[in-house]
Amino acid sequence: METENEKREREAGARTKPEKVKIPVENGDVRSAVRLRVAKKVLFIVGWCAAVTVIAYFTGYLGDPVGMAFVEALWVFPFITTKIWRLFSTERAYEGVVTDVTLDNNVESKGLGLPVMGSIRRQTVTVKKDGGGAVVVKYVDSEDGERIEYAVGDRVRHYFGTQYLQKLGTKDNICVLCGTMCGEGEDVCDVCGKSIIDNGCGGEHERTDRP
Repeated sequence: METENEKREREAGARTKPEKVKIPVENGDVRSAVRLRVAKKVLFIVGWCAAVTVIAYFTGYLGDPVGMAFVEALWVFPFITTKIWRLFSTERAYEGVVTDVTLDNNVESKGLGLPVMGSIRRQTVTVKKDGGGAVVVKYVDSEDGERIEYAVGDRVRHYFGTQYLQKLGTKDNICVLCGTMCGEGEDVCDVCGKSIIDNGCGGEHERTDRP
């Protein structure tokens, strides 16, 4: 039988478990965009591996040790290209506080040594997640649009499958799909056309300790 102290400890632990954050139901187009992004990655991996297997079968590579090594290398290629493992690591939903931000603005060459138009901004953001642990997120984008700037101490939220962190407690909202900063009261992103998740909405929370 469970003692009274053990019961209190169990209930306290259940109350402190982190909540699972989901995209609000009113932002259905954002949910659809995330599903499409994940589906494209999965279909690309499945299609690529199937095509490589079929070609290897008809060319006789499947029965040759050297040929199989080449085939296995081709099988790995789509996983590296899509970086699908991020769906189970840095792209999982969480909330936290920004503890470090590193910005690097420079002009780089792109193809044949030709300079790109404008500068390339690298932004590395470290987030301490609620409940422990940290996530390092890296962004690379041009400055031809109004992009969000994260700062140490910012309260942020990340939704599964999205690319940008939602910055909480501010009047301006951010498009979590393309990173465009939108003004207060704007419902739709001017760049990608998807709906904006309202900072005051809070998102949907689902207790992870529920059966």
